Amino acid sequence: LLLACNDDRPEPVTTTPDTGTEAPTGRCVPTDNALRLDCPLDTPGTVRWWPADDPDDVRSAEGNTTVRIHNLRADVLTVVEFPDGTEEVQSPGTLPDTIGGIRSTITDAGLSTWVVVSGTCNPREIVVLDTEGRPRWYQTLDRKVLGIDVTPTQTLLVLEGSTDIREWSRQGEVIWAADYDDQDRPLHHDVARDVRGFTYALQADVYPIDGIPYVLDSLVVFDPSGANVDTWRLIDHLPDIYEPTNNNGYWTIRFPNGIDFSHANSVEITPDGDLLLSLRWLDTVLKMDGDPLSAGFGTPRWWLSSTGQVPSDLELAGDEAIFDGQHHPSIALDGRLLLFDNAARGTNSRGVAYVLSETAATIDQIWPLPHDCTVQGSTN
Repeated sequence: LLLACNDDRPEPVTTTPDTGTEAPTGRCVPTDNALRLDCPLDTPGTVRWWPADDPDDVRSAEGNTTVRIHNLRADVLTVVEFPDGTEEVQSPGTLPDTIGGIRSTITDAGLSTWVVVSGTCNPREIVVLDTEGRPRWYQTLDRKVLGIDVTPTQTLLVLEGSTDIREWSRQGEVIWAADYDDQDRPLHHDVARDVRGFTYALQADVYPIDGIPYVLDSLVVFDPSGANVDTWRLIDHLPDIYEPTNNNGYWTIRFPNGIDFSHANSVEITPDGDLLLSLRWLDTVLKMDGDPLSAGFGTPRWWLSSTGQVPSDLELAGDEAIFDGQHHPSIALDGRLLLFDNAARGTNSRGVAYVLSETAATIDQIWPLPHDCTVQGSTN
């Protein structure tokens, strides 16, 4: 999965149900979301539903008095089967123009794949696309979306603004929350959830070093109840490599005099339970002990630096192995390191996969873009 900016500017498209299908009938009622309906039940049991043009795309939910059907398709009618075996045809709502204009191409995706993006026209929206690239779930939030993660239980974890983390179910309900009240040390960019139920969020603060204010990153840890139980600080582990830079755009308003030094832009859980951080302006990926219950939590496993500003434990090997200003590194199930290489300005960006050994990260696969994408992107 390669997510990146695009030079195209699609026109918003408002979709309507297929008028060639039987007219909608029945008792399900609209919600404030075009892709969800609430269906009252005469008897408790299982409700099944599917697009009228795709009877194999069946979803289901249990209920006593009401079932919320969700992940509908805005462009076709929906068939709903109630516990007593009766069926009705329902009409989904019309997508907001900000979502209806989204265009995506997805190939070779599994039926359970979640492709999640923040709204391209409204930064307060999150959108889930199906395996055909069509919006099937969306939520408009009160605050700007700063980070998104799909949890091990297939829910959505969202950083809303710089203080609030919410977990959303597929039914569109908030099922977990963590509030972080430290306005002077904002959360930013990304959140992640491990299989133990611990949640991690990136945080920024200013540290005076030799009289110069540097903006450095930390990782705030929340336990399964939502309580803040630990904070890991990059400054406790980073070598003494501080040199002023001009990469100050992101924090100009919050920290107007600070040097945007490390600029962490993602945190990911690795298959072995460790944590992976992306430090953009250091052109560095850090893998560290990810067990928040251990005494060694946060101890670096290895540093991978592309420019050498941070001493690297792994050597970049192979043709065109150097990355620059990367986003969203992750470790795939096959052990490869994946990342989005934004590349130097004026150079085309790309997705990259590396094979890792004890001493090297060797280029394995490249997915090039026809243009540069300087401020966003991911490769999964």
